Amino acid sequence: MRRFSFRLEPLLNIRRARENTLLSELAVLRRKAQEEKKLLDQMRQRSIRAIMLARERRLTDKDPRYQIGLQPYLKALRHDTEAQQEAVRHAETAVETKLAETLEAMKARKTLEKLEERQQQEHFQETTREEGKQMDDFASLAAQRGR
Repeated sequence: MRRFSFRLEPLLNIRRARENTLLSELAVLRRKAQEEKKLLDQMRQRSIRAIMLARERRLTDKDPRYQIGLQPYLKALRHDTEAQQEAVRHAETAVETKLAETLEAMKARKTLEKLEERQQQEHFQETTREEGKQMDDFASLAAQRGR
């Protein structure tokens, strides 16, 4: 019985390695997106606290200098929050792109694995037929000798 050999094994190994690389890159991008979202949440919380403090101070402190000084700070917070929202969108787009690329790589690998599986089955069936034929030939020879 001859041993099964998948001629496309080197290509399958390359596709597996590529898929693993893409999965690692995807994990890194997902972590980066989570960090960006966390930073955005922190900025939003900081903005909410500043606005609440401004309202509280407006009611209790009649000094207009505080309100005047707070406006540039709130404007800078708003600008930073908008920039962070863009960073989050960019990170999410990168994750989506890498995910699509990873899914394509997985599909390519699975296609080759299915081909390998099919060829293994064919090899097994062919080998079984050959062995059956050999057994029949041996049985015929044994029967001829036994006469």
